[in-house]
Amino acid sequence: MAGKSSFHTYRMMLQSESMIFDEPLFYGLYEPTSDLESMKLFVAVGPDAIQHGQKQSLFAAGCLFDSPSNREHAEFESAWNGYLRIYNLLQFLTNAVFATQEGKASNQRYQKPPTKEKPDIDKASQEEWDEIKDLIESDFHEILDVFAKSGLAIPEVGFELEDDNGEIIAESELSWPSLKIGLLVEDQLDYQDIFKDSGWQIYPIDEVLTNPGSFISLFD
Repeated sequence: MAGKSSFHTYRMMLQSESMIFDEPLFYGLYEPTSDLESMKLFVAVGPDAIQHGQKQSLFAAGCLFDSPSNREHAEFESAWNGYLRIYNLLQFLTNAVFATQEGKASNQRYQKPPTKEKPDIDKASQEEWDEIKDLIESDFHEILDVFAKSGLAIPEVGFELEDDNGEIIAESELSWPSLKIGLLVEDQLDYQDIFKDSGWQIYPIDEVLTNPGSFISLFD
């Protein structure tokens, strides 16, 4: 639970992003317990929103600490994956904003994810796509450039599909979980039927490399 000073700090920050909310609020601040201070996530929600299940009334602000020294840390890759998952989870909320430490150092404001009818289109900066490239094999960098130029949402790297008991039953190299679309590398092809049985549209990434247009049309 965040202290009062932390609450007022983030409250003022959210208001600077044109978010206005009334107290009282339940609020909390997530901070990693490991040696690497990789990110912080502040959330706040009112009692009425909880009672009536109004998820669009949740306020959230996340910041990834992507300094050069952090990027060299052994835990940074998993932290970056976690940050992407949080972004994918919260990106469609009206009152969610995200930033990186390097972006803030360049005087960039916290950014609201785009709100469009189609949840599959999210104009991401080239820097964000380049960060995705750092997490996958260089053989697939070219197709990422194609995805970026086509305006696709940033995919999640290393998505793990779980069964009803929370057990991991399959993994996808690149995925768009909200749309149930994913790409598999060679050593993941055995998971293809598992994803399809769960309602996913799943493809070998090697096939998409040769015909990216057909894959991109899934997002239209």
